[in-house]
Amino acid sequence: MRIGMEIAVVGGGIAGLSAAWRLSARHRVTLLEKHAVAGMDAHSLDLPHDGGQWRIDVPLRVIYEGYYPTLIALYRELGVELERTNYAGSFSELDGDVYYRYANVMIGGRSVPLPALPIGTKALRINRDLLRFYRMAPDALRTLGGSEEPLGAWLDRVGLGVDFTEGFLIPTFATVCTCSSAAVRSYPARVILEYLTRGLTFGGVRRVVMGTREVVRRLTEPLAALRCGVQVSAIRPVADGVEVCWSGGAQRFDHVVVATQANQAAPMLDPAFRREREALDRFAYESSRVAVHTDVRLAPRERRHWAPVNLVVSREHDKPMATIWMNRVQPALRGLSPVFQTWNPIIEPAAEHLRAQAKFERPVVNAASLVGAREVDLLHAQHGRRLWFCGSYLGPGIPLLESAAATAATVARAIDAEAGAQPQMRSA
Repeated sequence: MRIGMEIAVVGGGIAGLSAAWRLSARHRVTLLEKHAVAGMDAHSLDLPHDGGQWRIDVPLRVIYEGYYPTLIALYRELGVELERTNYAGSFSELDGDVYYRYANVMIGGRSVPLPALPIGTKALRINRDLLRFYRMAPDALRTLGGSEEPLGAWLDRVGLGVDFTEGFLIPTFATVCTCSSAAVRSYPARVILEYLTRGLTFGGVRRVVMGTREVVRRLTEPLAALRCGVQVSAIRPVADGVEVCWSGGAQRFDHVVVATQANQAAPMLDPAFRREREALDRFAYESSRVAVHTDVRLAPRERRHWAPVNLVVSREHDKPMATIWMNRVQPALRGLSPVFQTWNPIIEPAAEHLRAQAKFERPVVNAASLVGAREVDLLHAQHGRRLWFCGSYLGPGIPLLESAAATAATVARAIDAEAGAQPQMRSA
């Protein structure tokens, strides 16, 4: 039963969509989105290929059972179907052969990563240190506790080999976190270790069967209004609420949830929200580019070594190139000629093979961002709060879909708690 509070959510990524969906059970929710469609699906495309047309999510989104409990529970409640997919990887140097590759083998209902050919000296050293890393990770995580020791310093201290750290671990997490190798080294070691000890290795990888468009459709169904193509210019406090302004319009709301990136949210805020702006300014972002294409030059040189995810490292580039072989990840594309989605292309796809490209900014986790997250938590704890923030940058751990969905759920609960104490609420 709706209480009838008027609530605005700014931003249509998974954080904004899930916050809006949760709040719409009791309130009238308006979602404001700057893109022509909700942001989570803004860059996806219908790709003509091999005589058909195929929906491609850009960027591709996959989830791991052990690290995405909030998101998986949300999808189940929505009736969104998930399917297992193969997300094994290969590693090679620019203009070189594959030096390490692993396959995901299903054993007893669990996805077990096993080394695959070729297995050379470097691969053996990576395997040796990978096993050592997994053995030490649980104790290391307990020892670190709440420490903010950077991953790079921790790796130097425990003495893992350079083939493992520079050839496997750092490129892997630069890909997972969509950031530079330098940013990965600055991550708190406990964040990376926690990611690897939460059932990631054996839980398997899943994707939404019908893709992002289906998620957006289900999450926006109960909303009072979905306004796309709206660029919010200002958010300011007014009597008993918050006013949101955009080109050609403005509206007062009882509560406003800002679900954009921190660096996009801060400029929207009126100077009266000084503490909020100072907290948001603590979050740093790195930009990345993704290309959808059919250029096999961005995959390993020998097709027999292609994996669903193919990482290429180069000493001249601080971000690994990650080429996803979509035919192995998306069942509808199996049997068709190769389609790829490449993050941070070191080799540019030939113009005749390029189908689409987009730029994204992703938050990085460091000492300053951890302070910013704590400051936002303190602001949210204020009685009578009307302005709220959610997004992957605010959650514990790596800023992925899970932390976005989890912070949205927390904000929705807090607003309901505040709304329950406010006498001016309107009945439905």
